Amino acid sequence: MGIMVMDEIFDGWKKKAKHDYGVRYFKEWWRKDLTDWIKRDRNHPAVVIYSVGNETGGSVGKDIVELFHQLDPSRPVTSGHSGSEFMDIHGVNGASEKTNYINNLPKDKVFIGTENTHTWQVRGYYRSKTWYRDGKNKAGLSLTKDLTENGPETLNIRYSCNSTNNNGRVVKLIVNGETIQSELLLPNTGSWGKHWATVSVKIQIKRGANTIQLVNAGIGGAYIDEIFFGKYTNTTK
Repeated sequence: MGIMVMDEIFDGWKKKAKHDYGVRYFKEWWRKDLTDWIKRDRNHPAVVIYSVGNETGGSVGKDIVELFHQLDPSRPVTSGHSGSEFMDIHGVNGASEKTNYINNLPKDKVFIGTENTHTWQVRGYYRSKTWYRDGKNKAGLSLTKDLTENGPETLNIRYSCNSTNNNGRVVKLIVNGETIQSELLLPNTGSWGKHWATVSVKIQIKRGANTIQLVNAGIGGAYIDEIFFGKYTNTTK
């Protein structure tokens, strides 16, 4: 079996957590640690690309890439959305999962998605029906329902999310073109795609065709698996 390795050394070049390497040791030790690390790994044939950070930044990125080029000019350098202007290969987190991202790539640099398994559903684990990364102005998920009479109905939203601030994600609920709730909270479920929950909302609907929409109301939404009336029936993993 052949394995191609993206070899990554740093997370942050500055503080990302209270006691992490970025805040305690990076400034003093990054050059020594990077030198030792490159010399250790540069003769491994499985290593095809280096990565030097994840969602961090700073002008030191230029110095980091220059040191790589001195010690191992045979491999390109990238990062997870960190100092992209200095990288040989443009690595992008999150935004690479947007449906229109490919159309807006930089034209002068090779691109690699360094965080792009969530919404393209490359594994069943991430199955959902919404573009989680596409932001608040996208169409979201809709349901059309024909009913025989007017009256209140219970709408169920099955979703998954795990916001780092523990507040969950917020969506806008629209019924027949009218905003019913501008900020409907979907509390954290404890994971992205592994643990699911259902929020129920009582809505007033009309006889005949009804269109219900959920649209992201924040920077990013939840994974929405289904919006439905009655019992949940989708058992596909």
